[in-house]
Amino acid sequence: MWLVDNNVPRQVTQLLRDLGHDVVEVREVLAASAPDAAIAAFARQSDRRGVTNDVGFARACRREGIPTSGFAVRITDMLGEEVLVIDPR
Repeated sequence: MWLVDNNVPRQVTQLLRDLGHDVVEVREVLAASAPDAAIAAFARQSDRRGVTNDVGFARACRREGIPTSGFAVRITDMLGEEVLVIDPR
């Protein structure tokens, strides 16, 4: 299950959904101005992995107690933009 941050192009969400993943965008569940800590808390509560361009979000995950022993990978999305995928597991 994924939580896609507001700074990630919507095409990434659609690609994950097309591949059969359970995906929620931050903009669908939280206010547009939600701070990283609130986004990280929602990710923890809903057992979702984060997809973001914001390294600060990874730091917020750690502050919220979300394990960070997984991996963080930069990938290039369909528009040629870099996306940081964080798997906190």
